[in-house]
Amino acid sequence: TRYGLSLAVGDALKRQEFFVEYQPIVSMTDGVMFGVEALVRWQHPTLGRLGPDQFLDIAAEGGYIGDIEAYVLEQACREGKRWRDEFGGRAPFVSVNVASRQVSDIELVDRIEAIIDSVGLEPHSVQLELTEQTFLQTDAQSIAALRALSEYGVAIAIDDFGTGYSNLAYLSRLPVDVLKLAGPFVTRMGDRTADSGTDELLVKSIIDLAHNMGMSVTSECVETEEQVTTLAELGCDDAQGWFYAKATSPDEIAAIDSHPPAAGVHGTGTGTGTIVVMIMGTITTMRIIMITATAVATIMVSSRKRRSRAQIRHLRPMSRCGSRVWIARVASARSRLPLHGCPMFPVFA
Repeated sequence: TRYGLSLAVGDALKRQEFFVEYQPIVSMTDGVMFGVEALVRWQHPTLGRLGPDQFLDIAAEGGYIGDIEAYVLEQACREGKRWRDEFGGRAPFVSVNVASRQVSDIELVDRIEAIIDSVGLEPHSVQLELTEQTFLQTDAQSIAALRALSEYGVAIAIDDFGTGYSNLAYLSRLPVDVLKLAGPFVTRMGDRTADSGTDELLVKSIIDLAHNMGMSVTSECVETEEQVTTLAELGCDDAQGWFYAKATSPDEIAAIDSHPPAAGVHGTGTGTGTIVVMIMGTITTMRIIMITATAVATIMVSSRKRRSRAQIRHLRPMSRCGSRVWIARVASARSRLPLHGCPMFPVFA
C-alpha cells in the first residue's frame, strides 16, 4: 500500500535497496550512443522490482527525495567515471533527473558539485534534467542556482518539453542546453490522423526554435523505425526509447560502448514500452501560435549570445561511423548527416 511504502522508504535507503539503470541516448546522425539517462528502481523485499512512478512521489512526500536523488547522482557519476576511464572520449555522459522542489534548495549547487568532484568526473560529462513545470516555478534564487551549475560545467535539460502552458519567453533567461521532447508527441507519429499531422508541425516548430537558440533536441519514447525516420526528417538531434534500447545495467552499457556498431545495423526493439512522460493537458495549435508570437521578440534577442556560449562550452565527444570527432551538441540539423545508411547498435531488451 501507499502508506506501507512511505514507511519503508527510509529503511530502503539504509539497506541499499535502490539501484540505477541506464537508458541510452542516441545520435540520430549515426545511431551511436553518446549519453545515458539514469533511472532509479527499488528492489522491494516483498513487492519486487518497483519503477520510479510507484515510489518517487511517496518519497517526496516523506522528505526522502533529496537523499534518493543524491544517491542516483553519485551512482551515475561513479559509472560515468568508470566508463570514462575504460573508454576515454567514447564514454557516454550521464543525465540525472532533479525534482522541482530541489531546485529551490539553497544547498543544491554545493551538494551537486561536491558529489561530482568527489567522484572525479568532469562536470561536462553530467547533464541535469528538470521538468518544464520546474522552470515555470523558478524564482530568483532558483535561476541563480541553475546559472551557477551551468557555469560549473554541467548541461541543463528541460524534460517533458511541450507538456506545460508556459510562455516560451522563459527560455531566453535560463541556461538551457537541451530540450527533451515530451513522449506523447512522438508516440502519435505514424498514426496518419489529423492530430498526428498537427503534432509533426508542432515538433518541427519546437526543433527550429531550439536550434535558433543554440539548443539541441532529444526525443523520448521512440519505439518504431517510422518515428525515427520522421524525427530525423524534422531535424531532431538525438533520441532514446525502446527502438534503441530499454533501460539496462551498467555492464550492458559498457558492452554497447566496447562494441561499436557495424555499418547498416539497425535497432529492432519491439513492444509497446512504458511511456516515460504523459501529457498534462491538450496543447492546441492556436495556443502554441499565440504564446510563440508573444515570446519570439524576447527569444531572438538572446539567441545569438546563447548559441555562442553553448557552442564554446557544451562540446561532447562522439563517434561517427568509426571515426572520432568533436562535434558541438548544438549544431543545426542542416549540418548533420542523414539518418539513412548510418549505423545503429542492436537493442538490449
